[in-house]
Amino acid sequence: MQSLTRRKLLVGAAVAIAGPLATANAARRKPMPDLKFEIYKVRKTGRFHWRLKAVNNRTIAVSDESHARKESCKEALELIRASAASATTEDLT
Repeated sequence: MQSLTRRKLLVGAAVAIAGPLATANAARRKPMPDLKFEIYKVRKTGRFHWRLKAVNNRTIAVSDESHARKESCKEALELIRASAASATTEDLT
């Protein structure tokens, strides 16, 4: 059985992702701060990548692949953005 603190953290994370599907109790919690995606070009390779940054400017996610064109990097980023809300979690421990 999960501890109450762990359960609260999991509910908080689910609320941040689920948005309108949140329960009435969880909806009263403080919303997640704004996140931002950045697209950048690696000078050495000339290829594009994206990263997701938190409000404190810490990187919390990065692209696993590089893109020759900026447009294809944007398309990959938009695919992540559109799919993230419905993503499931697989515990591999």
